[in-house]
Amino acid sequence: MSQPSQLPQLVLLERIADALRALPQVRAAALRSLLSSSQPDAYAFVDLFVVAAEAEPEALLALGRKTVQAAGPVQWLSLLSPQPPRLRALVEGPFRIDMTVVTPATVPAYTGWRVLFDHDNLLRDRTRQGVQADTLRPEHVAELCDAFWWQLFSSVGQLKHGQLWQAQHQLNSCRDTLAQIMRWRRDPERPFEQYMNLERYLTPEDQQALVQTLVGYDVRSIAAGLLHAADAFEPAAREVAARLGATYPAPLAHATKEFFIREFWALIAPGPTISA
Repeated sequence: MSQPSQLPQLVLLERIADALRALPQVRAAALRSLLSSSQPDAYAFVDLFVVAAEAEPEALLALGRKTVQAAGPVQWLSLLSPQPPRLRALVEGPFRIDMTVVTPATVPAYTGWRVLFDHDNLLRDRTRQGVQADTLRPEHVAELCDAFWWQLFSSVGQLKHGQLWQAQHQLNSCRDTLAQIMRWRRDPERPFEQYMNLERYLTPEDQQALVQTLVGYDVRSIAAGLLHAADAFEPAAREVAARLGATYPAPLAHATKEFFIREFWALIAPGPTISA
């Protein structure tokens, strides 16, 4: 695993991997996060999941705590989940280490991990199946489009009732969905990397559209941001849906935009030129 100009996180990873290999109850380990990519950097964190023999949750948690210590002095250790045990450690550097301890029965779905070792081939078949299934399908696009327009629809009542925080939260969700459809539009080969290296794939126009959804904490600003998001989402989503043969929810989108314009156009005009 050694490489020239090795990142400190990779040194930590080697220590932890060596400690895991020495434990007979540990059958496999895999790495997630940017460190598993071809371009890790100094800000990437270690994200491991460990496959151990069947045991009580308390024993699995103790195994995780013991293994994290192999990275070096731990400044803080957080328990994110007791079952399956999921730990997050801050070690000298400072560096972040995430570790999830699972059993053969609870191995997570494939998400682009890199296998460190696999004594019983527990991960090999799952990895192969995951790679084969790691393609963008029409139902993924349809689900994302539905989610966007329902988020926008529900924001109308929230804004009208002065629930600014909740409306801002919906706008954040719309922005996330917009960024995802933009990524699918520009980079269909790696659909489930979500926002990893997003700026590498988006055009300046895409990035400017996202900037227009960053707004202040007032009704007019949030309403304008939601309409900017709708204007940017519509063409990108239609293009991706057409390419994959997905059903685009045109009636839902049309009705939602008309509803939004009816309630807020007088407030924000002149503003985004959304077309119903």
